[in-house]
Amino acid sequence: MSVNIHQERKNVQTGMVDYFGDIIMTKCREIPSSTPSTPSTPSYSIYYARIGCLLCIDDRYIVVVVENSFPYFDIGYQTRLSSLDWTSFQTRTVQKPPRELKTQNSKSGETRIISSKINLVEKREDRYVYFSDDIPVKIELLFTKNDESYSEFGTIQSALETYNCVVSFLL
Repeated sequence: MSVNIHQERKNVQTGMVDYFGDIIMTKCREIPSSTPSTPSTPSYSIYYARIGCLLCIDDRYIVVVVENSFPYFDIGYQTRLSSLDWTSFQTRTVQKPPRELKTQNSKSGETRIISSKINLVEKREDRYVYFSDDIPVKIELLFTKNDESYSEFGTIQSALETYNCVVSFLL
């Protein structure tokens, strides 16, 4: 049985929308092209959404990195999470956000993607790296303090809820 890479990516992206809701993302940053042949068009755009939390003191954000394509959108452009074909999905606490964003509520619904188990594969000085048992993603849990540590296993949901999480495709 062959794996349809595009369908797997879409399933993961849809799973994130199902879990967090189809929130509004705002383009806040660009990563410039590293090739001299395309200096005027950035290679990647970074979209942010500020997520509300009743008992949190930190500002929580969903951050997605999108490879640029046409049409090109300016900083400040807003769109729904479901319309972004992201390469990296992050839940982060951000001390200095790139711009002031309105707080949104996420719905935190249960999905098969979010319930997938993850296992620790590598301990680094600044992060732990996990792979999913059945979904082609790499999960990185970043340290915000020197004495921080994470479990050796868990679920994608438990990783996302740390708000120190980076999800990227293995495909």
